[in-house]
Amino acid sequence: MSNGKRFVGLISLCTLSLLAGCVTEGVEAQKDKFTLIQPGVTTRTLVEQSFGTPDAVDTVEGKSILIYSYLKTSANFLSVFGSLDYNRQSYQFVINPSGKVESCVLQEYHGSSGVFGGAGKEQPVKATPLLPTTVQ
Repeated sequence: MSNGKRFVGLISLCTLSLLAGCVTEGVEAQKDKFTLIQPGVTTRTLVEQSFGTPDAVDTVEGKSILIYSYLKTSANFLSVFGSLDYNRQSYQFVINPSGKVESCVLQEYHGSSGVFGGAGKEQPVKATPLLPTTVQ
């Protein structure tokens, strides 16, 4: 093999290596942190001190829903031709009108998208209540 072909092969290998990777956004749910949360006792302030500022806040029937999100994507050079895999988490605290935690649920999803892999093929993996009881 000539030096020119080796150089092109080396550049190609380096380029493909650069396309490999993993990207994360947000904070992954650490289930041990949820042991500090007690329904009817823990305040919204403590939740925000423990988990940070929520990514979004909704209000439904006078209750605030603090929404935290985490996204992890996995890719390699085959993603150019196939699909990009991702895992997504959303954990949501329901805060009653008196400012106390009522419940929390972790929802996990897995999906893929790409040129040939299709788009929007997200599958729910599971929804897990993270607190022992729900307080009304």
